[in-house]
Amino acid sequence: MNTTVIKSKYIIILISIIELFFIMIIFKSLLLSYLMFTALILLFVLFLYPEFGLSLALTSNILIRLTLDFLSIEEISSLLLFIQLLILGTGVLFYKLKNGPDEKFYFNKLIFISLFIGFLMWGGLYYSKNYDYGIYKATYYVFYNFPLIIIPFIFRHEINKSINIIKFVCYLGILLGIIATVLASHFPLNERFIPSENVNAIWLARSLGISILSTLFILDVSKRYTVKSICLLSILIMLYPILRTGSRAPFFGLVIAIILYYFYQPDIKRKHKLIIFSSLILMLLIFLLITQSVLFSRIISPDINDLSSTFSRIAAWEKALYEFSSAPIMGIGTGSFYYEFLYITIFYPHNIFLELLSESGILGFLSIVIFCILSIRYALNNIKYFKIQGSSKYIKLSIVLFTIFLFSVWNAMFSGDIVHNGTVWLSAGLIVALYDSKERYKFKH
Repeated sequence: MNTTVIKSKYIIILISIIELFFIMIIFKSLLLSYLMFTALILLFVLFLYPEFGLSLALTSNILIRLTLDFLSIEEISSLLLFIQLLILGTGVLFYKLKNGPDEKFYFNKLIFISLFIGFLMWGGLYYSKNYDYGIYKATYYVFYNFPLIIIPFIFRHEINKSINIIKFVCYLGILLGIIATVLASHFPLNERFIPSENVNAIWLARSLGISILSTLFILDVSKRYTVKSICLLSILIMLYPILRTGSRAPFFGLVIAIILYYFYQPDIKRKHKLIIFSSLILMLLIFLLITQSVLFSRIISPDINDLSSTFSRIAAWEKALYEFSSAPIMGIGTGSFYYEFLYITIFYPHNIFLELLSESGILGFLSIVIFCILSIRYALNNIKYFKIQGSSKYIKLSIVLFTIFLFSVWNAMFSGDIVHNGTVWLSAGLIVALYDSKERYKFKH
């Protein structure tokens, strides 16, 4: 790898920033001291591993949310966006300082589609019935979702960066799993575990699900039994909080993703795959048994305090289809979805396909469908290509990125709006970055 030496002036700037942090710590403030030490550690991590910010994003930044809740910081939306952009931007800056400018920027089809979705969202503000929420969604999409598909292209010539991202997602998941297990211990077993004010049960389950898939990758590529044992233990640690959340879609999606992960493995015999599939089905049945009281009550009754109840979701989907029928071409406008279901106010249909269908019309719906189809096509091409090349590690990397994407899309069909499903864009960006990586170019030539 060709790496240029950072000029002395950049080192001076870095040292000055660090000294500024220490000067600020002098103030007798526990909150400020905590923030400064955390920022300092994060700064050095980003300097050594500029891709670390993408790992945080792939876990939906749950640890950042928990930290802000722990510090009792209210109205975190704007602050969270600022922190996310600061971390991602700092990583890109460090990478560019160490490696110099890229020779060219590759505009992939997915980037153009993502741009078009952003264009539709901003255009939909002109006839939006809820401009404040609409401008929030459009701004968040442009400044967060869209960069998540762009930034992986910057690292595309170093395939180990993608591997590091997956490894960090595993480590972050282990840490989150331990924290969540401790928090869950304060909840009765028959009560649904909700981590904190700004981290609901579904987001936690989704984040841990991606970390479990990443841990499977490390489990498969590692040759040391100690590492494999730690991975298996870590999966159990991360699985327990998911079970306690009683989140149906993330758990079912995780089981499907794991089945697909091992289905595409070329070095696993059919009988071993059957054993894995049977174990996963058994795990699914155990999940249903353990959480039956919580799940059953949420399915059969429209709990006015539970926005994730089945009745409210189905009602929101029906409302989205109705809104589409009233404005099939242009949609009803960005942020305009609004539905009062009993005593619950729903601002989005909890399905990004129906969200774009209702608010951006048929063009928005087709855009996200084409986006997903192309992402799947790139992922399958990666798997096929590295199978031909006989590269076991890259095959497994291709498969885990593919399953993370499918897992993210699955969850996006049941929870969150478009801006809270950034992992769809990030996983797609990682897939296409691998498709266009330097290693693929070397193999071809």
